[in-house]
Amino acid sequence: MGARRGAWRHGRPVRRVRLVRPTAGDPQTLLVGDLTALPAIGRILEELPATMHAHVIAEAVGSADEQQFTSPATSSTEWLRGTGNGLGPSILGDAIREHPDFEYVWFAGEAAVARDVRKWLRHELGRTPESYHVMGYWRDDKEAWTARYEKVRTHIETVADRAIAEGNGLESVRDAVDAAMEQAGL
Repeated sequence: MGARRGAWRHGRPVRRVRLVRPTAGDPQTLLVGDLTALPAIGRILEELPATMHAHVIAEAVGSADEQQFTSPATSSTEWLRGTGNGLGPSILGDAIREHPDFEYVWFAGEAAVARDVRKWLRHELGRTPESYHVMGYWRDDKEAWTARYEKVRTHIETVADRAIAEGNGLESVRDAVDAAMEQAGL
């Protein structure tokens, strides 16, 4: 293990991390997620100022899962029903591509979909890390994925340590790890 990751495991701070949320400077915000993201989406909407506009794309099992969000901001919600959420393939990755013009994008959902969305935002659209926040909340078929990951764990950790040592920032580390995971079929 690299020194930085080792220091983190032992509770010693390595560097400060800034959590990125939409700000008043991002008047057009896109919030995208599956069922696991709905509480966070609701909270973000509650905290947005009235000067902003937010569009939500939410993937739900059915209409019973839909929520009414309240926000001082102007907002709209697009519900995608019957996909993702462990039932089948998510269509959030396709749905988000229909909205490339938002100033800020927040995404949470299945980890492989999140990786695809981050790659699209960063590499295909050329967005800066300050203009999006993408996270994988869960992993589909986690047991099988974990078994595959264990076979390449040492390689992935070596790639991560090398990227950290190069000091090019969190997004470069994510790029390196994501590429290694894709190469390994994860």
